[in-house]
Amino acid sequence: MPTTIRADVAKNRLYIILDGPIGEEESRANLPRIDQEAKQLEAGFSVITDTTGCKPTTMKVKEDIEAVQADLMRRGMKHVIRAIGNNAISALQLDRGAREAGYGSNVKVDTVATMADAERLIK
Repeated sequence: MPTTIRADVAKNRLYIILDGPIGEEESRANLPRIDQEAKQLEAGFSVITDTTGCKPTTMKVKEDIEAVQADLMRRGMKHVIRAIGNNAISALQLDRGAREAGYGSNVKVDTVATMADAERLIK
């Protein structure tokens, strides 16, 4: 299943749903899609990422994810909520990317089990 990327302008929120193994070609194709959606949002936006169905990735895909994380932070992302289910490996990859991107105290990061939990947390 392909990656789902969509901005909810009314909520000032970006949704990224990663499902299955993400190959290098799909990863490269996602970069401009994420950029296009993020451009619709105002500084201070939130990102909800669902990795419950995601599989571990290659180093190149990891680098792409880190680039997206850094770009979203530069665009004004202030809160990330990760729905990880039982997917600890993807959570670790995203944590590593967040450190590389320099989230630090600039971006609040929460980890929850499900998308429903993420929506409840952000309200």
